[in-house]
Amino acid sequence: MLGVNHARAEYVFFMDSDDQFSKNDVLLEINQVVENYRPDVITVNIQHAFYDEKNELNLGKIIYNYKHADKYLIKEGNVKLLTKTFGTNICARFIKRELLEGINFLDLPYTQDWNISSKLFSKVKSFYFINNAYYIYIYRSHKESFNSITDIIKYYKDNHIDKVNRYFLNDRIVKFCFLYISKSSYFDINEGFERANRLIKKEIKFDKFFFNNMTLLKMFFLIKNKF
Repeated sequence: MLGVNHARAEYVFFMDSDDQFSKNDVLLEINQVVENYRPDVITVNIQHAFYDEKNELNLGKIIYNYKHADKYLIKEGNVKLLTKTFGTNICARFIKRELLEGINFLDLPYTQDWNISSKLFSKVKSFYFINNAYYIYIYRSHKESFNSITDIIKYYKDNHIDKVNRYFLNDRIVKFCFLYISKSSYFDINEGFERANRLIKKEIKFDKFFFNNMTLLKMFFLIKNKF
């Protein structure tokens, strides 16, 4: 929101700090679309990717693959089509800055994209879809992401605050493992279950506080039963 408020260009673009364009001249093609059509929103396709053990980038499947790509569409008369193809992501879109004015950005742990893009849709009148997957969305490896929760556990133990914060730690361990497994479509999901269950067995402390957290219990049993 700070960036949008300080921007002076006609269009703004969101990109996660660890993602990238698929080639160097993407902005030149976008500029050509702007000059020819001046749509409210320009959307490109997204391609998943991940770094392997040799730190080499491997490209995966393309998502949000619009059937009506490379096409200019007016919202009026195409609401059903645009509702289906608009997607929920805020990245990979060039947006007229003025349309984001008055849209509040909620401080959410997840679903910020859903929130902003849903509000944006009501203000947009014209779209241009580009078929090429110009936005590379990087998936981080299991080992990298799993280091996050193990580092948190180590921090609490090293500072001898793990017992007094046990309710919080139990909550974070289970929720992290649940998210870790549910996001593992590009990796070995069985390995994800094994690592999550090993961590839960080693670090979870079963007490009355654990069994009073219904959300945690549901996630715990789904993980144990390999949902």
